[in-house]
Amino acid sequence: MDLDILEENEREIKVSLIGQDHTIANLMKSIFLQDNRVEIASYNIDHPTLSDPILHVKVNEGEDLRETMNEILDQTIEEFRDLEEQFSETA
Repeated sequence: MDLDILEENEREIKVSLIGQDHTIANLMKSIFLQDNRVEIASYNIDHPTLSDPILHVKVNEGEDLRETMNEILDQTIEEFRDLEEQFSETA
């Protein structure tokens, strides 16, 4: 997946999820919101067929933005790998 960082500061980032739609944007928003280190996670799509989703994430004061995001994404990847293994075992 290609990303374009539109804005970033110490606690907050806005990222364009190039070529994606509501599916991945909503999943990412939901995953980030489950972590208590995240203050805000949302996304916006200006036009459903012409615009890429813009993911907005803000972490709590004292948290490292990139570290927090990477840890959450790594954990999510691991959860999907576990799910894939479970499906493989039952097939």
